[in-house]
Amino acid sequence: MLIRKAVRYRLETTPEQENLLARAIGCVRFVWNRALAVQKSYLDHHCGTLNYAGLCELLTSWRNSEAFGFLAESPSMPQQQTLRYLTQALKEAF
Repeated sequence: MLIRKAVRYRLETTPEQENLLARAIGCVRFVWNRALAVQKSYLDHHCGTLNYAGLCELLTSWRNSEAFGFLAESPSMPQQQTLRYLTQALKEAF
């Protein structure tokens, strides 16, 4: 006999936590779009694509710049994981 069981969890956050999560998610989305634009630019100029390490160097420079300093206010690990996902997606596409 096979028993199927599901567990449902609900995350109850405070307004401050919701704000922090929204900012982190926005930063991850920004990093994805910015890195994708860089990779597309490299492809358009027939230079191949940057590897994960190259994208991480760019992320570090973005986080340290004044223009994109807001990236430093959220955790870096989700941003780095986003770059890993993008690298894997481009690898599988080409």
